[in-house]
Amino acid sequence: MNLNRFKRWASCAALAAAGLLSAPAQAETVTVTLDVSGIASNNEFGLPGNEVRSLLIGAWSYVVGIGWDVSLSTVGISFLGEIGVSFIGDGASVDLYPAIAEMTPGSGSFSSGGVLDLLALDAGFHVDGGGLLNLEFFDRVNDIDGADAFWRQGQLTIVYNTPEPASLALAGLALAGALGASRRRAKAAPSA
Repeated sequence: MNLNRFKRWASCAALAAAGLLSAPAQAETVTVTLDVSGIASNNEFGLPGNEVRSLLIGAWSYVVGIGWDVSLSTVGISFLGEIGVSFIGDGASVDLYPAIAEMTPGSGSFSSGGVLDLLALDAGFHVDGGGLLNLEFFDRVNDIDGADAFWRQGQLTIVYNTPEPASLALAGLALAGALGASRRRAKAAPSA
């Protein structure tokens, strides 16, 4: 494929993806829960040794809410307010510290009392075409070797919107049409 054809193809693909991501219509709002019992928070975010859980929620789904009802406990001098989980999508993430106000070691139970509306906070985000939402469990300050804290029991709640099937089909048709037009122009153009 020559450079001009590649540029046209890339432009068409970008337009189709932008149309899909900006489509306001949503077919379905889905709520899932993740049992966090026994998960350790070991290191600072992004470091090896952290537990990561992945949820397959569907290509281009839009995360609109999170909730929590969890029991946490620290090890050694780690503080409850340092225990976190990052919800990671397509180039965006939301960090949650269920016990953020508790700057003491120990144990406790913490609840959001419902689902936090990420749209009201302008914090909603998409997952990519692979449909994976990754959750990395971490400790904001690595105080000791090994686990700094444990998610003893409970669950996280994730609310997301799935793209309307018609929007997906329309984006596919737009991409196919744009590629077809590009091919027709390439055939009609005199070769150099």
